[in-house]
Amino acid sequence: MKRTLLAIAAAAATFASAIGLVTTGGWLISEAALRPPLLTLEVAIVSVRAFGISRGAFRWLERVVSHDSALHATVERRTQLWMALAKAGPRGAWGLRTGDAITRVMQDAELLQDRITRVIVPAAAAIVTASGAVLVQLHLQSLAALCFFAAFLVAGIMVPALAHRIEFTAARRALEERALVNSRLSAFVQHRDEMRVLGVIDANLQQVAVADDRRVAIETRAAVLSGLTQWAALLASGLAIVGGLLVAVPAVLNGSLQGPHLAVVALLPWSASELITALALAASALVRVRSAQARLQGIEQLDAPIPEVERHGSAGLFIRQLRVRWQDSEVVHAIDLDVPRGQRVALVGRSGAGKSSVISAVLGLVEYQGSVIVGGEDDGSARASLITAVPQAPHIFRTTARENLRMAAGPVPDEQLRRALNRVGLAHIDLGRDLGQAPLSGGEAQRLGLARALLLEAPVIVLDEPTEHLDEETAAGIMATIHDEIWGRALLMTTHRLTDLRDFDRIYIIDGGSIMCSGTFVECLMGSEWFRESVEWRLDKARVD
Repeated sequence: MKRTLLAIAAAAATFASAIGLVTTGGWLISEAALRPPLLTLEVAIVSVRAFGISRGAFRWLERVVSHDSALHATVERRTQLWMALAKAGPRGAWGLRTGDAITRVMQDAELLQDRITRVIVPAAAAIVTASGAVLVQLHLQSLAALCFFAAFLVAGIMVPALAHRIEFTAARRALEERALVNSRLSAFVQHRDEMRVLGVIDANLQQVAVADDRRVAIETRAAVLSGLTQWAALLASGLAIVGGLLVAVPAVLNGSLQGPHLAVVALLPWSASELITALALAASALVRVRSAQARLQGIEQLDAPIPEVERHGSAGLFIRQLRVRWQDSEVVHAIDLDVPRGQRVALVGRSGAGKSSVISAVLGLVEYQGSVIVGGEDDGSARASLITAVPQAPHIFRTTARENLRMAAGPVPDEQLRRALNRVGLAHIDLGRDLGQAPLSGGEAQRLGLARALLLEAPVIVLDEPTEHLDEETAAGIMATIHDEIWGRALLMTTHRLTDLRDFDRIYIIDGGSIMCSGTFVECLMGSEWFRESVEWRLDKARVD
């Protein structure tokens, strides 16, 4: 607030210096034409120089302070937006188009900088300076002051307000079209290979071009309206000058107004046209700010935060009567599943059996009914600090391997990071390697995700197909690492490599969203035909390989 007030004061001083430069210069020329004693002009001469210098100095101060205030406000707002997205989680953001969240957080949030630099500061400074100008004009010639005040009221307040109402809807539509363009471009970048195979690249680009043409047309109409508003400001200033002269010239002739003051009366509305223009531009900027604000509120009001976890007397993960619906179908039907502390538990089944839905519910990514009970020694912990997960395709950031690991571990020593890489078979990866320039393979990315999970040291680990893209030897090494590193933790894992589960404490077989069988590896071989046939197929495949 202090920065904003200082910026308003500096902007008002800038406007006042510009008006003072023009009006004082006009008075000085008019007075000098009468050839008075030179000493009577000294104050005006010095004032002209002072106004000329101070205008640039105050403009610099206003720009520095207002932009500093705007950047601080943008940082705070973006932080709030990221927190809202994190709190809502993926299921809370399902209503946003692909790429739209980034568009809102980055581009729309950047538009909020205009709220200070192009709306609050210039508008407040213009009103303050205009009030002072009216008082000066009132002191010189009351009727001329009335003309100037009427011009300022109509062109600086009423016309911009009317344009703002008309332009607001167009600005909302322009932002929506821009978001649509960004969304389609994001989908194109992410899936361009599939589009190339399907032969739909040209059709996708055509859709992007059509949406962008609509955006350009909307913004063009808004620019025309903004230009008309500024033209009205100049017209009003001209009318104020004419009106001032019509009442001031007779006043000079009858002796009620000094001749040199006529220059002030005439030049003050002209020099103050910058104030009216500033208000017109502020009204136009306010349209963009309000439109961006409305879109940002859509993020801040996202529903479906990650639900609060229930506590259990013993450490581990316990699922009770879990039901998950997808659209109008129930894909998980009232299952119970226990993962006590220190035990390794697997959830297996055919593709589409419901494994991913259970995992998503455990992580709070989908809505569900029932209980996901996470026990821990720290009763104040949130779910995010109790469970760490490694998906099938972990996201690898376009930065160094060191920073990718520190995403989970924080600023830990390099020695600890290297040990984590060694444990997952990535000893050959240098910590300084740029994974954006030299990307990892699918199997290496999975192992890096596992290294992150090991570094986080959460009491519950969820692994989704950790050995899916690995050869038999590497997969065996990863499973040995998992067995060694989860000592004292609860492990829930999904996998299609059923031969990896011989030493697991318990295996749950899910089919059609229901638990069909559970027990040890041997018990599942005896109790499930699908499990037995899958294990035999895996063994036969290993012998052939």
